[in-house]
Amino acid sequence: IALGLPWISIGIAEAALAFAISYAKERKLPPENRAIAEMQWVQFSVAEMSLRLEAARALAMRAAIATDQREPDFPVLQMQAKVVANEAAVAITTAAMELAGGSGYMRTHPIERYLRDAMSGPLMAWSPAVIRDFLGKALLGLQPPRP
Repeated sequence: IALGLPWISIGIAEAALAFAISYAKERKLPPENRAIAEMQWVQFSVAEMSLRLEAARALAMRAAIATDQREPDFPVLQMQAKVVANEAAVAITTAAMELAGGSGYMRTHPIERYLRDAMSGPLMAWSPAVIRDFLGKALLGLQPPRP
């Protein structure tokens, strides 16, 4: 279960990024009728979403490989992957919602559901605060990592 939790958040983040890209290409603003994708802040926002998503994917994959190979630090990597993926999903869905503006809250757009789903990730066991406490102690040698 610990290894699967990051991938739930990654899936939500992927969906939110896909929505943001599609929305930015389709949404046109008057009077020039230009897509918001042409605005620099939108380009930067989408780029940042992509960077966060790839970092979360890389750490989740590293945790999966370490778990499969039973490396000694696999429990730490699993916890790190969960926190990073949860935080990436929340940041990406929030940025996608900002990009959509007020229309993002309408049920006709899936981003309102993605945001709710992303917010649930940090609530699943263990919470980011508990993981950070545990990781800090483990990394400082105050307690051994557990599987």
